[in-house]
Amino acid sequence: MNPIYNTLQNMTQQQGNQGMPQQPFIINNQGQYIPVMMMPANQQQIQQNPFMVMNQPQNMMPVPMVQQQQQYQQPQFMNAGQNPFIMLQQQQQQPIIQGNPIGNPIGVVGNPIGGGDDNIIANIMGNVALNQQDKPIKPKKDNSFKPSKDNSNVIKSIEPINDNEAHFDATNFPNEKYRTMTLNGKEQELEAKDINDYTLETGQIIYKHNKSIPQNTMKGYASIYVRCSNPNGISIDTQMKECLKYAKERDLIIQGIYIDDGVSGRNGKNLKNGEIGFWKEHIENYSNLLIYSVDRLTRHLFSGLQFLNTMQEKNIDVHFVNNKIIYNKSISAMNKSSIQQELQTAEKYSNDTSEKIKGTINRLKNEGKYLPGRIPYGYKRIKINGQLKQVENSIEKETINIIKTQYNKIWNNFNDYSNDIPKKSQYYIFQYLKQWCAQQHIKDRNQNYFTESSIKNIIYK
Repeated sequence: MNPIYNTLQNMTQQQGNQGMPQQPFIINNQGQYIPVMMMPANQQQIQQNPFMVMNQPQNMMPVPMVQQQQQYQQPQFMNAGQNPFIMLQQQQQQPIIQGNPIGNPIGVVGNPIGGGDDNIIANIMGNVALNQQDKPIKPKKDNSFKPSKDNSNVIKSIEPINDNEAHFDATNFPNEKYRTMTLNGKEQELEAKDINDYTLETGQIIYKHNKSIPQNTMKGYASIYVRCSNPNGISIDTQMKECLKYAKERDLIIQGIYIDDGVSGRNGKNLKNGEIGFWKEHIENYSNLLIYSVDRLTRHLFSGLQFLNTMQEKNIDVHFVNNKIIYNKSISAMNKSSIQQELQTAEKYSNDTSEKIKGTINRLKNEGKYLPGRIPYGYKRIKINGQLKQVENSIEKETINIIKTQYNKIWNNFNDYSNDIPKKSQYYIFQYLKQWCAQQHIKDRNQNYFTESSIKNIIYK
């Protein structure tokens, strides 16, 4: 489970001896009743970050497409880590209390609030969602993408063919052309509409940075890895800026950016299933890897040391920017010991946090104030007579009906849509519905446009 932290605002505590409050509440470890805060609407989403992915060229859709099983379609690839979108829109006047932050592209979580240690645990648990409108928008992720066996659909590098047409924007400039190279070594020209949005966004960051480095002063190549598993931690944006600043000061050309947003480092999970877990095999020998700090690499001592030794064998220097330490074959015994201590401290913090989470979950379950599992789209959780109940969400149910009605209309009258949809199959209809929902401004509970995979989940209900 990826712990989700939310910034808690100061709240007036109500003493337990004064009786049971009528508004939603939880009990902290001092026996105090603490009111639950409602979440404001229209919040920005904390998003997952996929691997750089190339979609199959299609003339119909100016947006990336989700892989379905077709005989002639090449499989797609996206970050394999299970990282949900975790923002909630207030849609009813009743208090909405959410469950576990476990993977669902249209799922939500929230946080309980208490005093003392409960404040810490409340951030982790997620039972009242708080305002995060100031969070920067990050590239989105769709777990339905899968890699082909030869990695022919995973883009390693991308650059504009014309510097005057370098918007890296598939929505507003879908026909701009880019020179790409996939992991299997294939070079080809692609239009923006045939490239995944995340690839375009990270590609733009790399392109702008590399243009600022004079070729005659360039001193080497580097990749950047950033990770954040909770909103209260060091943000992806902060880590990225510091690593880019570090690279510019040392005249390093960036070759790749790998983002694990919402991926836990506990037990080395990110090094196995995260984006860095995939790309570690493809970082070029005799290059550099920039990481903001040691605990951003992972929160597992053995896995972290194993990763660093692998990089060392490939002559890849790992720069911990904030720690001001470079891990390579020339590292001093003192600095190596410092890295080991940092990893050990990170692992201990992870273990302590896990114990607090489990203890709080068990207590809230016993008090009838916690329901495990994600909340399906079309439902919400409210407190009725002191107990959490899962009930229908009328607004989301209406959205589901609209999408299902349009799907049935297309399926039963396909000839009316044959000019826009090349073939009567769910694969192409889901693509069309994604575009149709965007045109109709139909959004999910996080105020994001529906993806093919989320539409598929709705249709199959």
